[in-house]
Amino acid sequence: MSKRFIYLLSLLLVTAMVCPAQTVKKPDIQKEHKAVSGRKTNAKKRKVVVTPTVAPQDTLVVHRVEEVKVSQRPTVLTDSCLLSWVNFLTPAQDKKNANSVEGSIVLDYSHGQKSKYDNRNFYEAMYKLQSVLHQMKSDPAISIKSVNLIGYTAPDGNYRVNEKMGMQRSLGLTDYIRSSGSLESIPFEVNWVAEDWKKVTQLVEQSEMPFKAAVLDIIHTVDVVNGREVALMNLAGGSPYQYLKAYIFPQVRRIDYVIGYDVKKRVGPGNKISYADMSLNDFYNMAQSHERGSAEFNDLLDLAGRLFPDSPEACINAAAVALSKRDTERARGYLMKFSTLPEAGNNMGILYLLEGNADKAEVYLELARAAGVKQAAESLKYINIVRR
Repeated sequence: MSKRFIYLLSLLLVTAMVCPAQTVKKPDIQKEHKAVSGRKTNAKKRKVVVTPTVAPQDTLVVHRVEEVKVSQRPTVLTDSCLLSWVNFLTPAQDKKNANSVEGSIVLDYSHGQKSKYDNRNFYEAMYKLQSVLHQMKSDPAISIKSVNLIGYTAPDGNYRVNEKMGMQRSLGLTDYIRSSGSLESIPFEVNWVAEDWKKVTQLVEQSEMPFKAAVLDIIHTVDVVNGREVALMNLAGGSPYQYLKAYIFPQVRRIDYVIGYDVKKRVGPGNKISYADMSLNDFYNMAQSHERGSAEFNDLLDLAGRLFPDSPEACINAAAVALSKRDTERARGYLMKFSTLPEAGNNMGILYLLEGNADKAEVYLELARAAGVKQAAESLKYINIVRR
């Protein structure tokens, strides 16, 4: 064994003691690439760089591994992004197109307003109401949506007692409807008015009762809690008050009902319907039956925008369709009339984004986000990423 060999062996052992060997796992570049490519486009990639250190002969070579973060930015605004960023508005129910049936059922408290007569009156009232509902249900085109009931107590007796009685009757009628199943699964609401002086006034004005002007003057000038009923009792020896009890108050004790319903409209080979007969809600509901972005969906909302040019909902929805197809000129025609409305802010922002004006787009999108439009947040993220 030569002296040079012994010298090199000793040097190697000393080097191993001072600088222990570092085991470096060879990076699997292919595996790393697959892991990165499977993430979202806005995620950060990890790039592995292996840099060999320069070492003189007869020394241990150690490789240094570094991690370099590389940000990936979306550079293409896809059609799917546009469709998910524009917002569509649900039209408000047009009052003139709202369907309802109203009526009144007089309650028989001829023997007094005692609670023992409540169940009898509830039974008779619900029997009359069900006859109306049955007639409506016989029409297959009608779908009953709600029933609203308001009961009224006559203003004879103590106000506090009448107020308590009204609350009890409201709860009693609610329990009666639920236990009897009178309205089945139809949503309903019950309220009660303690003393219906508004109806009393209306009936007195329509009547030919004695001392009519004096009675109306007391009703208009004397508050209930300050003795209105006592003043009526003392008027002209009490004869006007007796007239009220005999002819006016019985008509006040009643239950008013409002039945809300929809008329089903079908479009098909055997049941044609003219677009001129359709409301804005009809167009919107029909569009919702198709996939968003489909030709049928787009055509219905665009047609609604042309048929209802004064409706913000119709025009904003039609603009959303145009924006999803990158038709900025058409979208601008629908939007500009309503550009100052908060509801139009999101789609106005998308319009300016497509036109390349990111500053104006940001202003409108910020307003839309402040108004609670969730889509605006995604559009703003895109603008911030592109600006980096």
